[in-house]
Amino acid sequence: YHHEYPPLGLLYLAAYAREKGHEVGFFDEGAARKDPADTVHRRMSEFRPEAYCLSLYTTNLLNAYWLIKLIRMERPGATVIVGGPHATSLPERTLRECPEIDFLVIGEGEEVLAELLGALEEGQPAGHIPVICFRDPEGEIRSNPRNPFIRDLDSIPFPAYDLQSGLQNSQDPVRKGKQAGSIVTSRGCPFDCTFCNKAVFGSTYRRRSPENVVREIRYQQDVLGADEIYFMDDLFAANRRWLEDFYAILDREGIRMPWKCLGRV
Repeated sequence: YHHEYPPLGLLYLAAYAREKGHEVGFFDEGAARKDPADTVHRRMSEFRPEAYCLSLYTTNLLNAYWLIKLIRMERPGATVIVGGPHATSLPERTLRECPEIDFLVIGEGEEVLAELLGALEEGQPAGHIPVICFRDPEGEIRSNPRNPFIRDLDSIPFPAYDLQSGLQNSQDPVRKGKQAGSIVTSRGCPFDCTFCNKAVFGSTYRRRSPENVVREIRYQQDVLGADEIYFMDDLFAANRRWLEDFYAILDREGIRMPWKCLGRV
């Protein structure tokens, strides 16, 4: 499934899990264009993880189900964990359609995934962890109550961009020939557009500090070579005061680059 930009949700999860002491691998087959032999199957054989984590979108659902069945055939003892917009919107249906899934994380995944991996590592039961959907010993599908959303987004490490080494996304640059970096500065949206799926981040609007965002821009500029930025927030221009502070810090840091964002009329 070809992403124009890195799947930041998975890279945030990878960074958070790694910060909690877990060994993490990452692979996006849609971005592995240089080597036709570089496939999910090969990476699975080399890394042989004890848990596989996939983000489910409606547009890649059938391919994801196929991959999960492949994982189950080749690594029957491994744990399969899914999350993402489709899984969060239809958790029970997803588990019914794909019985090979062990756990489904509903909503924001960083804290939940770290707790779930910790329980699995220690051989402890995981059925008590909030916001997971699973099957009980009788095979019945159960869902635990939701946790409140993460309020302090600055506490989450930057996405694990280093795990993308060797992968290349197609991108849709602001200007032709530019190297576009992608950043999310907020989560949630207070509006209720009928076409939008807000299952993962909800309606509670939370934002990183301007200083934290500028540090990531500088990192993308200096380390990743980005010379323009795409702000992938559901609603970037939501708070005039935040924007004014953000612009002031950009100006003070001498950062000059084109950028684009998603907004709302």
